[in-house]
Amino acid sequence: MIRLDTPQEVAVPFNDESQAVVREARRRQRRRRVVTGGIVVVVLLGAMSVALVVRGDGADKTGQPSRNRVRPGSPAGGTLLRGSPRALASGQWLHTRAATTFSMDGLPLGVAGEITIPALTQSWANSRATCAQVSFGVPQFSSLTLRLAWIANGLSTNPRSGQPNGFCEENTPGGGALAVDPKDGAAKVLTKGLGVIDVSSLSSDPPTLARELTSGHTWNEMFDEAVPQRSYPNPGFERAVLLLQTPLLGATGNFYVALLRALPLIPGVVALGHQHSASGLTGLGFAADKGRNQAPVILNPRTGQLEETRNVPAGSLFFSVGTGSFWNPYAPHVSDSSPSSLSLRVLRSDPIGNQAVVNFVPPFGFPA
Repeated sequence: MIRLDTPQEVAVPFNDESQAVVREARRRQRRRRVVTGGIVVVVLLGAMSVALVVRGDGADKTGQPSRNRVRPGSPAGGTLLRGSPRALASGQWLHTRAATTFSMDGLPLGVAGEITIPALTQSWANSRATCAQVSFGVPQFSSLTLRLAWIANGLSTNPRSGQPNGFCEENTPGGGALAVDPKDGAAKVLTKGLGVIDVSSLSSDPPTLARELTSGHTWNEMFDEAVPQRSYPNPGFERAVLLLQTPLLGATGNFYVALLRALPLIPGVVALGHQHSASGLTGLGFAADKGRNQAPVILNPRTGQLEETRNVPAGSLFFSVGTGSFWNPYAPHVSDSSPSSLSLRVLRSDPIGNQAVVNFVPPFGFPA
């Protein structure tokens, strides 16, 4: 079992502001909005005024927002957080670390049950490529029968030494999610845990941010396309989760606070109140719908930054590292099952520190 010797973050005491977020979320969930004709007229007039402002300062000749200009009301107006620059220089990466527990269903091995594996996960990402490194601990099995099935499929009960514990993958040919003219499918890299997101064009006004996350019109075309409408039961919530677990460029403290306040305004999102993370922190939990009994995200009630994510798909890089760490193709096989049939999920992941700008990736296990 690995140890993560990192200092405990001091839990932030709940203040009137965090309690207000919870009260407002629950009030909105109980209230039915009544839209009158007068309100519609006001909204339409307001929208026309905004359109004129956008066209005059931030839109090109087609009326579309310019990629090279800062949107009025965007987080670019605030102070950038350390580790989240406006852009990365050549050879720079955004580095993140997390204490992660992976989960696998034992049914593909022929036995019902769950396998959990603790790990220290790290990633290095820029617009061109993403690298992931995983230091796995010892797998835990829900039953002895499942442990025997694991072994019967040529899988080791301890991480194998001497195996590459990291891989790099090009986001997409042509530069990925931040390319000026990305190729087809470039935005899909975000849902695979690859790439970075530039949030300098996203609004720092909570109602506006909630509305644009829901509609998929945030002024960041690649981010919007990463979660197509009707691809998830609640695409607005999925976009918010992407912003929380993906390295960001151009992020400010105001942006994270706006995201915290926008989450309960997204239709269908349930505010679960105070939740406890595996690392011992207490924050505000949110779920995509009432059907989930645990919060997929827990946020710091003061800063809005992520304290824990739960039950999210693991990226393809993590699966590749896991296969190399535990599967021994030369071990005797007494089962017709294959490790490739296993599905790896993130049971929970708690960030360690904040993202940082670095000028290197580890040499071992990565291309030169």
